[in-house]
Amino acid sequence: MLSTSLGTNQIIGISLTVIGLLMTILFIGLYFLIKKRSERFGNFKLNNQKSMNVWDFTKKNFPLVLIVFGIMLLVAGIAMAIK
Repeated sequence: MLSTSLGTNQIIGISLTVIGLLMTILFIGLYFLIKKRSERFGNFKLNNQKSMNVWDFTKKNFPLVLIVFGIMLLVAGIAMAIK
């Protein structure tokens, strides 16, 4: 029987890393699928010039927000796993 000496923080960190990586890959794939099928994502700058605040930008670019959230989880998980 193998015994590992991973601490709770390392287990949580590895879990966050895996979840963040999967979430990032999934939403990057979905983003490019939506972008390919939709003409409204054709010109990013033109579509977002009308964004007056962060909430308008978030509503227009929700897949990008989820990608950034996944990357944040990935970085947090790596930081916790290293400690």
